[in-house]
Amino acid sequence: MISFEDAQALLVEFVKPLGTEYLPLADCRRRVLAEDVHALVASPRRDVSAMDGYALRDADAEVGAHFRVVGKSFAGGELPPEIGSGDAVRIFTGASLPKGANRVVMQENCRADGSEMEIVAPFGPGWHVRKAGSDFGKGDLLLAKGHLLDPQAMVTLAAADRHSARVYKPARVTIIATGDELVPPEWRSISLCPSQSPSRLVFLHWLKTMGPM
Repeated sequence: MISFEDAQALLVEFVKPLGTEYLPLADCRRRVLAEDVHALVASPRRDVSAMDGYALRDADAEVGAHFRVVGKSFAGGELPPEIGSGDAVRIFTGASLPKGANRVVMQENCRADGSEMEIVAPFGPGWHVRKAGSDFGKGDLLLAKGHLLDPQAMVTLAAADRHSARVYKPARVTIIATGDELVPPEWRSISLCPSQSPSRLVFLHWLKTMGPM
């Protein structure tokens, strides 16, 4: 028998660094980053709406004000036309704000009739705009080397326009249950003293929760 410290020292002495590989993002769950990852783009890339409603100039926003609806803006759609004083664009959550707009009034506070819109109820102090780069900017460090890629981390990488990642290859681990009386389940019928090794299964599942193996 040797002490725990001596056994640990032997492991450290003989363990070799794991190699690395590039994998598609969809295959990176529970893998460990092998390099720092920086954002290729800002998120959001442009000012976008946080609500369904109407994008307009804050200077024009007041109860009773009337607006010309000069376009629509959908998430993932084309950029809406630039607006001037008295103009508004019908906008939906996640859609880009038109140039000239800096506020979104929620649709619940508006009444539309064809190409005309009126603000009919107090709309509160919130501007309902997510500013470009408010989540992170282009070039920002998103995840550091050694980070375990859980679903939240993978969403962050995808939002930064990352389609793959350099990760460490998974470790290979062998579990050996010792004892003449211990047999795998399929051997119980031919063993004189059949006894399964439940601790082997416990360690197997425990190791799988620790990371990529």
